[in-house]
Amino acid sequence: MIFDREAIENKLKYLDGILQDPDLVNKVIAKHVTGPFEFRHIQRVWEPGGGATLYKINCPDRSYLLKVKDKRVWIESRLEGEDDFTHIPSLLNEYNLLKFLSVEWVPQVLFYEEADNYSFLAFEHLSTFEKATSKMSAVELYEAWEKIISYTQILFESGVVHTDIHEHNICFRGKTPVLIDFEEARFLKQEVDFKQSLDWIGENQYGNVGDFPSGGYGISGLTCLNRLSEVFKSLILKKLPDFLQECNFDHNCPFNKDELQHPDKRIYQSLNLPGLRIKGQRPIRDLRMLIFRYMICKLGKHKKSIRYLDIGSNLGTFCFIAAKFPFVKDCIGIEAYEKYVLLSNILMFVYDIPKTKFYSLICGKESLEKIGTAIDFITMLSVYHHIEPKDDFIDDLKKLNTEYLLGEFATQERYYVERGSLEKEINYIQEKMNFNYCYFLTKSKDYHRPIILFSNNPISSFDRLVIHILNSRVSVIARMILFAVEKSTKF
Repeated sequence: MIFDREAIENKLKYLDGILQDPDLVNKVIAKHVTGPFEFRHIQRVWEPGGGATLYKINCPDRSYLLKVKDKRVWIESRLEGEDDFTHIPSLLNEYNLLKFLSVEWVPQVLFYEEADNYSFLAFEHLSTFEKATSKMSAVELYEAWEKIISYTQILFESGVVHTDIHEHNICFRGKTPVLIDFEEARFLKQEVDFKQSLDWIGENQYGNVGDFPSGGYGISGLTCLNRLSEVFKSLILKKLPDFLQECNFDHNCPFNKDELQHPDKRIYQSLNLPGLRIKGQRPIRDLRMLIFRYMICKLGKHKKSIRYLDIGSNLGTFCFIAAKFPFVKDCIGIEAYEKYVLLSNILMFVYDIPKTKFYSLICGKESLEKIGTAIDFITMLSVYHHIEPKDDFIDDLKKLNTEYLLGEFATQERYYVERGSLEKEINYIQEKMNFNYCYFLTKSKDYHRPIILFSNNPISSFDRLVIHILNSRVSVIARMILFAVEKSTKF
């Protein structure tokens, strides 16, 4: 960002000159507001900021924000990729862009007028970012963030760069975010992907949008979505424990087929993430994860690009593990309960987990075709007994042509009415999906459920010994083995 020295000098020279002429302010407002009104001068967020003098207009049924500037205070910057400065009054520039966009997620304009040497721009009064977000839940904050991304993408596709996206330029109409302050926005077509654009990353071949002018929320950086995302992450993380209480797993879960399930306030999978350690029904030190890491690394030794699918992904922890491996191309979680999918997506955002997608999908009733037909590794851990009808699901699963299917199975016969027992069910899965091999690997330490591997390739006695050690709580040896295996699969 390069600043126009003359524009900056004019901003300081004519700063708040309108304060000497309240009658002019009253006269301009009266032309556009019917009925009684009052107005009062309010302070800027920081000084001198953009240099507009601010007023709040109070009417009996609503309020407005009025910005006033000397017309000699024009757009004060240009991007490095622009040829020259633009000598258009900055409030006129903002008004023109608001008219051009004409969407609900920018302020709704009451009027623009020029009188004497001043520009007047009035629009609806909105709630500040701090006030609105303090009352919002983790879900509402995440949904607001997703909307802001969509707004900014529309700007990008329209050839507009805002250049100044930060929390003071996000207000709210109720719980809907509104992007404000287009004084320094401009038309600039960028021949890059959206996620490489100025409003996303702050700097590219077209220029640099400039640094955030103060340490709001303790987060520095360029005035773009990259920095704003860190603000949202910090806010969401503080509110997540409340939402987690809604994501417990018990008899109230609509997809729980266990008629003997008791009330339980705990989440199912434990979470062990920075700033978020919560014990669920499965242990924090879940030995199934060690087995999974070993098996996916075994596949990764022979295949440099793996697509992984977790059926019944719950809160997404197995996808988060898989995403850490460089040879894993895609991690996909499918989960019937939309609340778990939403929480998984929120965690994925807060913790910057890459190459992962979560879908809300009811296995056995909805097709898996949306995730493609080539999946290399599938986990199906303690979820198969909740799936109905199983025959349709297995027919669908077969189309994915997977190399490994790692399952953990409930043992109670009441879950397997089609064939009468788990043993017959396992044989049915192997036969229907044409797997050459089916291995009983071990039992989960907490639930004592058999962990079965279906595969088209044999595994060695050594592999089975390693899995036994990993599941034995001999943590030092297990860590040494996994370290060696994972190191050998880093390409």
